[in-house]
Amino acid sequence: MNTSKMREPKIIFLTGVLGSGKTTMMDLLLEDAQFEKVCSVTTRKPREGEVSGDHYVFVSIPEFESLIDDKKMLEYAFVHQIAYYGTRIDRLQDALHRGKSPVKTIDMVGMDIIEKKDKLSGQYVCIFIDIPEDIMKQRILNRQPDMNKIELQQRLDSAEMERRIAHRLNHCIVVDGSGTIAEVFSHIKLLLKDL
Repeated sequence: MNTSKMREPKIIFLTGVLGSGKTTMMDLLLEDAQFEKVCSVTTRKPREGEVSGDHYVFVSIPEFESLIDDKKMLEYAFVHQIAYYGTRIDRLQDALHRGKSPVKTIDMVGMDIIEKKDKLSGQYVCIFIDIPEDIMKQRILNRQPDMNKIELQQRLDSAEMERRIAHRLNHCIVVDGSGTIAEVFSHIKLLLKDL
């Protein structure tokens, strides 16, 4: 991949509604050596095929709480009263010190916390990938054809809340993700080049 270099390394947070292509866009960015993946830290158990440090960094609850106490977490949440998820600030800073732009997928609640804390001094950009509801429904049902109507509606309602947050944040750029993978990625590359 031939991505023009950004002016200086910045933290890239990729977010968006379910089925918008966040992971695909991150994988494409990571083909360029100027970008480096940063995984979320979680206390949930690994699913089949997941490798710590590749998909997530899996830790125990006491280890996660120690990271919180030591102020190493940029943002975190206890999700569904089941497990912690969060972002280590030192992992982002380490990549920047190596001259890399760290790339991380994140949900909009985490992004909202990051902007409110303002610990990154404008060293980041959030790219929110949005798709129309009909495309989102189709992609969700292609992935999970047995999803019931209530769960599907919950996902759609959640997407609407995420859109509201994205439009309110200062450092968030909304990208139309309804085009082809190549079109969406080309748009994101152009945005990053101008940073």
